[in-house]
Amino acid sequence: MFAYYLLAGIPLLLALLLYSIKYTYRLGKLPYQKEIIRVFFLIYFLLLALRAETIGTDTWNYLVKFRAVRNYTWAVCIDGLSSEWGYTGLTKLISLVTDNKQIYLAIIALITVYPLAKLYMEESEAPALTISMYLILPMFQMLFSGLRQAVAMAFIPAVYRCTRERKFLRFLLLVWLASAFHKSAWVMLLLYPVYHARIPRKALIWVIPALVAVVLFRTQIFRVLVSVISMVFLSDSVVIENTGAYSMLILFAMILAFSYVFLGNTDEETSGQRNILVLSVVVQSFAMVNRLAMRINYYYLLFLPLLLPKVIRRIPSKNKWFASLVEFVCCVYFLFYFFQKAHKGTEGLGIFPYIPFWK
Repeated sequence: MFAYYLLAGIPLLLALLLYSIKYTYRLGKLPYQKEIIRVFFLIYFLLLALRAETIGTDTWNYLVKFRAVRNYTWAVCIDGLSSEWGYTGLTKLISLVTDNKQIYLAIIALITVYPLAKLYMEESEAPALTISMYLILPMFQMLFSGLRQAVAMAFIPAVYRCTRERKFLRFLLLVWLASAFHKSAWVMLLLYPVYHARIPRKALIWVIPALVAVVLFRTQIFRVLVSVISMVFLSDSVVIENTGAYSMLILFAMILAFSYVFLGNTDEETSGQRNILVLSVVVQSFAMVNRLAMRINYYYLLFLPLLLPKVIRRIPSKNKWFASLVEFVCCVYFLFYFFQKAHKGTEGLGIFPYIPFWK
């Protein structure tokens, strides 16, 4: 567990040091705040690259395929082994350079971590809050296990920039490329229309009842969507079950309500990220009856650690004390939640406790 304490502790200690410098010298903004996220993702990358093959429920399966793919031709890799030819081709390419499993994991870790780190470094307005929130989201654990989907998610920052800049053709191309690594990436198509939708505060009159209806009738609605989901996840059985995924739904709904109450109508980017959160809440309601819905939600939840700091930073100056209190409480709660789950070790994708490859 010590590795995860280092992952959270070192960047947050750096944040405390920088905050003390800011207030000591009465600086207008936090100096070197990008370095907080840079340090976090550097340690995150090292944990992914140096993990044992037992860390992550699917890691061993990927390593078996990595060893086997050296013996296949390019034609077999692209056409015969998987419909997700992008990941198979990438694995084949790496196998031509090295047969070392640790180098393979390191290359995949670099591909998946770098775009996300770059996005958060450029966009986060409160690095400590962004880091602490990212730790409790399921994508943090997924990068240790679901390598195909992790690589597909590496396209999200580029897809998001195309969405924001209204580069629709490039947006479609990137989504198509991402789907070559994991079929679920097609759900990113919703980002473009949802981001640019106009959902002002007065729309809460119908947004709230609609969300309540989705939650109440989630099973019936999901049954209608089962056929579509089955087409996307051909290898997965789609069943209705009680997953118990209530806590995340409540958390996302509370943040959504908070964003509308304290933000109102705002700039296009913050509004667009809030729209994506609306979509996340809807998808999360289905996660309570099927685990595949959570995998779909990975593509939307990456923006939540950016949205919450934006909302807090835009609370009117007369309530700055309240904004600072909310930010502090959120950081403490997220860290407590993460380490509580880590010490229990009963949930997740087999990443607790952390084991390096040399043990």
